[in-house]
Amino acid sequence: MMIWPKVDSSQFQKNRRMKKISTVLALIIFLACNQQEKELSPSFKLIPSEKFLFKSFVDCNMAEAWIGDTFRIFPGKYGEDPVWGYSNELEFASGKTPDEVFLTPHDKFVDPIMPPNVLPTQEGLHGAVWFETVYQSLKDSSGYCDQVYEREFQRQ
Repeated sequence: MMIWPKVDSSQFQKNRRMKKISTVLALIIFLACNQQEKELSPSFKLIPSEKFLFKSFVDCNMAEAWIGDTFRIFPGKYGEDPVWGYSNELEFASGKTPDEVFLTPHDKFVDPIMPPNVLPTQEGLHGAVWFETVYQSLKDSSGYCDQVYEREFQRQ
């Protein structure tokens, strides 16, 4: 004769419900993690802007970029340039639109953390750092951008 252990039916029911809930949650997580990525097709629309005075550092080393949904500008340079000398004007500003960013007051720009510029005999940064935005239309066959890069690499 077999003796079966006495089972608390309420505990048994709770365990059964927990197994069902766990199974449903696992299925939901599995389906959520295995969704196909959508093909992104970014687009933009140019909108007019009012004229305004840009009240920050300006030189030819101005770069701009969309980083996710944030527009960011990078004016200036940092370090010792053999032609133009030392500068500590590298900074950036961020915002949701170009107008918002270009209207950022100069004191609201962020200075990136940069290593000290040191003598050639010391270990560290030698030279200058700046950002540039280079764009060439596919219809432009002048090769201007290629010439700029070739000239820059020949100088090094």
